[in-house]
Amino acid sequence: MGWFNLILAGLGFPMRDWMKDGNVALYFLVIIGVWQAIGLNMVLYVAGLRTTPRDLYEAASIDGVDSALERFQRITWPMLGAANVFVVTITMIRSFKVFDTVQVLTLQ
Repeated sequence: MGWFNLILAGLGFPMRDWMKDGNVALYFLVIIGVWQAIGLNMVLYVAGLRTTPRDLYEAASIDGVDSALERFQRITWPMLGAANVFVVTITMIRSFKVFDTVQVLTLQ
C-alpha cells in the first residue's frame, strides 16, 4: 500500500504490488538510482563549469566560434574532463552498491 496505489484505487483502478512485477520494478529502480545520483553529479558539474575561464569563450568568439553547440564542443566539454572522470568513477562505484536498494524494494 503506497500513495500511488491509493490514488489509483481512488480513481477506480485495481491495486497492484508494483515491486513484485518484474516489468515495472526495473523502471522504479532506475528512477531511484537517478534520484540518488543527480544531486552529487550536478554539484560536481557546476563546480567544473565555474572553473572554466571566461577568457576562453571570449577568445573563441574572436576566432569565429559563434554557435553555442560549437562553444560547448570546443571549450566547455574538454574543460569538464576532470569532472567527467570523477562523475563516471563515482557512478560506477555506486552502481555496485545497488543491492541494498533492490533487496529492500523487492523483499517478499
